[in-house]
Amino acid sequence: MRPLEWDVRFSTGLVTLDADHREFLALQNRLLEARVRGRGHRLLHQVLEQLIAWAEVHQAREEAMFDASGYPAAARHRAEHARLLASARNLRRRHALDLERMTRAVLGLFDYWWKRHILEHDLEFGRYLAAPTPSSPPPVDATVDVTA
Repeated sequence: MRPLEWDVRFSTGLVTLDADHREFLALQNRLLEARVRGRGHRLLHQVLEQLIAWAEVHQAREEAMFDASGYPAAARHRAEHARLLASARNLRRRHALDLERMTRAVLGLFDYWWKRHILEHDLEFGRYLAAPTPSSPPPVDATVDVTA
């Protein structure tokens, strides 16, 4: 697996979500770089904790946007969020396993999350919000405060 650089093709068109996705790539690339330098094991737990924290904030923000926009695929997208977060939490519980195997598993989760979730589900959501409809509400601001 090679590090990924942000590309305009990855954009959802939503500033906050795209910023979140850039953070996701930075976390993945940090673990990949550490692994190449033989330090992946030392950073694994920290990166996994950061991934879980990132996911909790990102998913809450995105789900608030679903609610505000009436996104019709929200239930399916929420289920995917729950599954991905449960996978990350499960990996954290299994952290006592062989660290190389764990590193590969976490990198596999990053890979799946990026390719199957962000580049499919999140881009679909961005296209939904960008598509004009006769009765569509104004675009949802990507700065929804989910902590309020």
